[in-house]
Amino acid sequence: MKTNELVIPGEGIASIEVAQTGRNVFEHEGTIISCVIGRPVFDKVARSLSVEATKELLVPRPGSKVIGRVSRVQDTFAVVDILLIDNKISRSNFVGLLHISRVSRRRTRSMVDALKVGDLIIAKVVAVNNGAVHLSTSDSSEGVLLGYCSRCGGVLKQVSRRLVCQSCGAREGRKTASEYGRFEVCSEYGY
Repeated sequence: MKTNELVIPGEGIASIEVAQTGRNVFEHEGTIISCVIGRPVFDKVARSLSVEATKELLVPRPGSKVIGRVSRVQDTFAVVDILLIDNKISRSNFVGLLHISRVSRRRTRSMVDALKVGDLIIAKVVAVNNGAVHLSTSDSSEGVLLGYCSRCGGVLKQVSRRLVCQSCGAREGRKTASEYGRFEVCSEYGY
């Protein structure tokens, strides 16, 4: 077991047989692995191994709120490029997966009914498994924050329960967040 050395994310520290997982570590195939840059700390009473971070890394964790841009939409899932994690700009290239079963509390027939490529969404991280960030937009505060017309690319304005394109007048449906249209676009970061 490494206890005085500096460890980096992804580095194995000890066997799960030696200790339980604590803060800033996870278990993979029987090995306790660091999530952060720091020094391992063994709690003898709790028999747990944690890593004391030298610098907190901004990573999506279960419960985190993320804002991202939809980059791909299939029938049953969407891929989201994560831009903000808990209101902090993510300079890493995290990608989230949103499954159709986690879009809304109501039944969603197809992902294209709820999201389109280019839309900005707010979602909650429900799990991080094997490097995959799983998202949910089932709460009323989650969903599309800013949508773009599928026909001309114009900004969609919310009128009643539908979205109407400001440029061409097309009407579209989305799973909108309660804050739809009140999100400020930050051109400095490209969203």
